[in-house]
Amino acid sequence: MAGRKANSAYMLLGQIFGKAGLFVSLMIYSRLLSDGAFGELLFAVAISVILFFLSDMGASLLTTRRLLSGGSSSEILSSAFWLRTILSLVSMAILAAFSKIFGYSSSQVQLLYMVFLGFVLDGFCETFYALFRAREKMIFEGIARVSQGFLAIAIALIIRRYDPSYLLIGFSYTLRSVPSLLICIFAAGKITGGLSIRFSGSSVKKLFLTAIPLGLMGIILVAGQRLDNGFVKVVLSNSAVAAWQQCYRLFEPMVLLVVPTLLPGALFADLCKAEQIGWYQVVRRIRWMTEVFVAAAFVIVIPLFFIGMNVLEVVWGSDFLRGQNYNDVQLALRLLLLCLPVTYMFHIYLAVVLAQHRQKIVLPVALGAFILQMAGLAIFLPGRGIHIAAVMQLVFILVVSISLGVNAWKKYGRTGFVSGALRPSIAFVAVVPFFVLQPFSPIWNSCVSLFVFILTWLITGGGRAVAHPPH
Repeated sequence: MAGRKANSAYMLLGQIFGKAGLFVSLMIYSRLLSDGAFGELLFAVAISVILFFLSDMGASLLTTRRLLSGGSSSEILSSAFWLRTILSLVSMAILAAFSKIFGYSSSQVQLLYMVFLGFVLDGFCETFYALFRAREKMIFEGIARVSQGFLAIAIALIIRRYDPSYLLIGFSYTLRSVPSLLICIFAAGKITGGLSIRFSGSSVKKLFLTAIPLGLMGIILVAGQRLDNGFVKVVLSNSAVAAWQQCYRLFEPMVLLVVPTLLPGALFADLCKAEQIGWYQVVRRIRWMTEVFVAAAFVIVIPLFFIGMNVLEVVWGSDFLRGQNYNDVQLALRLLLLCLPVTYMFHIYLAVVLAQHRQKIVLPVALGAFILQMAGLAIFLPGRGIHIAAVMQLVFILVVSISLGVNAWKKYGRTGFVSGALRPSIAFVAVVPFFVLQPFSPIWNSCVSLFVFILTWLITGGGRAVAHPPH
């Protein structure tokens, strides 16, 4: 059995190559499609992500936790499999109603279904990832994700060469997911000695009722991250959706490289074990995770603050503005970058809540933040640019994070969040003058400020703290 470091490495490599492949394929499609068509593709992806969480309802994370607690793998996976099947069918019906209400054309509806079907297959892969994580066999997850990433690029190159069709590009989301699911099925059979999927209505119902609070929370959270595309589409244009999603697509991989390792992966299992020992052990893990991930967030944010627009142009091509104002796109990107350390902190808060089986407290907090975000979009977006979507993203994640942090402090007192974030915050303050004065060219500003941040963090002891995680 591989150790924690090896399993975390398998997951991280899978995420890097998998997400990089999907990202590169989008880069290719951005150069093949018009501004409006590319905006529709990204809108279909955003809607599919929301429905993806609806078809999961938190069952994958609960499956990992149930497998860690013991029990029959076949029985636990069977209930997760059938629950996802039922919820996927419900999600498709919702997608049909959504398309009818908003009067989408037949080609738009076909695109939505083609993209969403790929996410459905990804969802079934997530069910098997729960088994791999619980049994500490994350190498299979890594292989599945890497294969998906390489296939996404290969399909995009074939489409570019032979048939840059709008609908075929949508269908590529389904094609890229088929081999990953086959790999997962094979690996699951190998681990369990022959996987048997049986239907049990009572088991499916029990899992669904247990998952409802976590599922609703996940749906609200992802809606807060994706539903703003609907406002941008209606109030502004498809081209504005494309510009906004290009910024978000640059931001999203920075989050996804951390979250799968932190939440459902090896670190979450360690957090659950620490919870069984006592709160003092949880505090030690919180402090370490906070330092690691907040410092990592600043290492990413600092250079991109200066060269982010250059990166957007390299990634999405010379027409990356999609008809939007340069300053508005730059402001939207910089505000999204500010979301990154807050988003990392939120996921640490969330991991602690889930390890303590207190997920119900997140639902009212997330719902309140979501209502605030939607109200802000409705009030401030008309007549303004896409930076309003970024402002409300920041408001949403800040409200949820602060609320969960205050809840933990009231319940337990010292939590480890503040002490973990202290050194990275001091180092970040040291580079604020570079943000304000910008004394050099963008490249030199990014390099010098990043060097100052890392040097200050190391001098204050950050490197030693990260090198010695709690056991």
